[in-house]
Amino acid sequence: MNITTLNAAGFSPAQRPAFADSQPFMFMMLQMMAVMSCLMESLNSGGCPACRRPFGGMSAPSPGLSNFLGSGSTNSFQSAGGFGSPAQANNSFPAPGPNTMSPPTNTAPLSRLSDNRNERIQQIVDAAKRTHPNHPHLAKLAAAQALLESGIHTNRPSGLARNHNNLFGIKGRGTAGTAHLRTQEHLNGRNVTIRDGFARNATLEDSFLQHRNLLTRNRRYQSVVNASSFEEAALRIRQAGYATAPNYTSALLSVYRTHLARYF
Repeated sequence: MNITTLNAAGFSPAQRPAFADSQPFMFMMLQMMAVMSCLMESLNSGGCPACRRPFGGMSAPSPGLSNFLGSGSTNSFQSAGGFGSPAQANNSFPAPGPNTMSPPTNTAPLSRLSDNRNERIQQIVDAAKRTHPNHPHLAKLAAAQALLESGIHTNRPSGLARNHNNLFGIKGRGTAGTAHLRTQEHLNGRNVTIRDGFARNATLEDSFLQHRNLLTRNRRYQSVVNASSFEEAALRIRQAGYATAPNYTSALLSVYRTHLARYF
């Protein structure tokens, strides 16, 4: 058996050029070029030619993400946000659930929140179903966002929800004007407190209609509307920039599993 020993640049002692000692700078440049060639080949093939073992390259998607995407290419789900953000790359997403839902138990418009926690959640679910009767994934997303954004899932509804009928943290002008409030945003890797204008609505039903119009009339959220499941919609809406929190998708999934799944 013949064994060849390679140095860092991929040369064996027998391959060492004759000018290596007389022109060390040129030899050093040649070594650097050889190393770069080795690195480029390792990224393309998964192995360095000098040692034939994995070196660099892209790691495989996590099992949870692979299950979520199915057998198709991950590129089919890429958007401006991509899967490179820490919140998405490190999370394991469940397989999509059935894209169906039961009818609402109450068809009357939602005017005010009940004082009972379970009744509040049922109110939110019914309003979401009324707003999206033909799109189960959007109804589930609306219910999950309403609970998460308003704090209803913690049994402590926010002042924005209680006093201004805004369940989704939507900024701008609502059916009753604008409310200027302090809020926390995740900017440049840290939480900061700012003062901003939020939509003030006449009723809570207006809040759901406002949320629906935001998603369906803004091309920014087209991928959310076109999603095939709630799980995909929860991923898409963060990628579209609805919220700045890096864990927004996982928070929506958690709220849905804990508080809402049994209602759909």
